Amino acid sequence: DLGVIAEPLTLIYNRTGVLIGMVHILLPFMILPLYSVLARIDPSYVKAASSLGASPFWSFLRVYLPLSLPGVVSGTVLVFVLGLGYYITPALLGSPGDLMIAQLIEMQVADFGDWGLAGALAVVLFAGTAITFGFIRQSLAGART
Repeated sequence: DLGVIAEPLTLIYNRTGVLIGMVHILLPFMILPLYSVLARIDPSYVKAASSLGASPFWSFLRVYLPLSLPGVVSGTVLVFVLGLGYYITPALLGSPGDLMIAQLIEMQVADFGDWGLAGALAVVLFAGTAITFGFIRQSLAGART
């Protein structure tokens, strides 16, 4: 009715539908940790920064963002871990060409009986996860010092 699109968008059996579905389901897992941290930040810190001459942008960047980083990191890690094992939404909304690694592992075991390749994919998934968490831990340790 608004004239933005001429015909309905195809949001099933493609990657766009999978991404919208994953965002729709995983968004609360990002918002809740963020909200719990942001609700505890004292607004007087931003007022103090602005009273010392900082613009709203610099107040956010130098005061509010560093105080909210624990919520950003915890929400990101939570969404990352949940997204790794995502199976149902891509299976329902995606096409056979849009496989997530959990679907590929399941397909190797259930359809082809190739336990070796499924195990190798699981090890690659675990190694990628361990490397990612190593980077996160390293960056958090660097931020504390």
